[in-house]
Amino acid sequence: MGRARDGLALPALQGRLADHRRRGRRDAGNAGRAPRQPDQEEPVPGALAGAERDHRPVERGVNSAKVWACGDYERVAERLAPVHDQLVARLQPRAGERWLDVATGTGAVAIRAAQAGADVVGVDITPELLVQARAKSDGLLARFDLGDAQDLPYEDASFDVVASCFGAIFGPDQGAVAHELARVCRSGGRLGLTAWHANDELDGVYERAGVDVPAQDPDPVLWSDEGHLGRLLGKSFELELVPGVWRVVMESPKAVWEWWSSVVPPFVALLNGLDPERREAFRREYTAFAERHRTREGVELRRDYVLVLGRRR
Repeated sequence: MGRARDGLALPALQGRLADHRRRGRRDAGNAGRAPRQPDQEEPVPGALAGAERDHRPVERGVNSAKVWACGDYERVAERLAPVHDQLVARLQPRAGERWLDVATGTGAVAIRAAQAGADVVGVDITPELLVQARAKSDGLLARFDLGDAQDLPYEDASFDVVASCFGAIFGPDQGAVAHELARVCRSGGRLGLTAWHANDELDGVYERAGVDVPAQDPDPVLWSDEGHLGRLLGKSFELELVPGVWRVVMESPKAVWEWWSSVVPPFVALLNGLDPERREAFRREYTAFAERHRTREGVELRRDYVLVLGRRR
């Protein structure tokens, strides 16, 4: 897999801390289904037909919905705007198409698609983010639902386009997520998602500060690996991978720390669990990390990602 030249707290903590936003209850209609492994990407036609199911997300791990309600994710979404623009542009929304934005957050991708004329549904595990998405989408043909990427509350082949920007990749059961993305996408429909490449630079920051961040298994960055993607999605989609680099510039290491420590949800949640001494050690290490990336423009942080495009078979 590729490596990013620089690291960012957002994707690193998303990948290591957030046992993210999706663990849905299965009812009797799916009670006998064994957990799906990443290499078992075989959508089951009609699996949901006629079943009464409880799709409410179930909290687990680090209370992930609560984690994503910390900080100010809308300000994070603003920083990710170039990636949102790229994803929507490559998927080419058309008037009247049915779109699903999985792990929509505050609705950045969904709203862009709706503004282009699509009939959009956004789904997320965090109620507080959905409130913001609904407020931003007033007057657009867009609806926002509480739901789980591992157990989407929609019928088979319901959507022309299924999208997810740095969202679905954090579902802990990657096979189930891949299955659901394929299941709800009609034959000939389009898939678009983004995934971070691995970056190990920040691991040393955590280690030197004595901050223990639980790892997530399987690692979300596996979604950026071509072979792993083939096992997850290759049977259901013709895939194309487009490399990209996300870049953010801030005026100083202090500004970087102040922004991440008050805005980025997993980062805020992590800091809330540290004692004052450990938090100060982490601040010192993190600002030193930011200092190493100072340029003439300010502190420049970069992260490699991949845009995954697919056509449903």
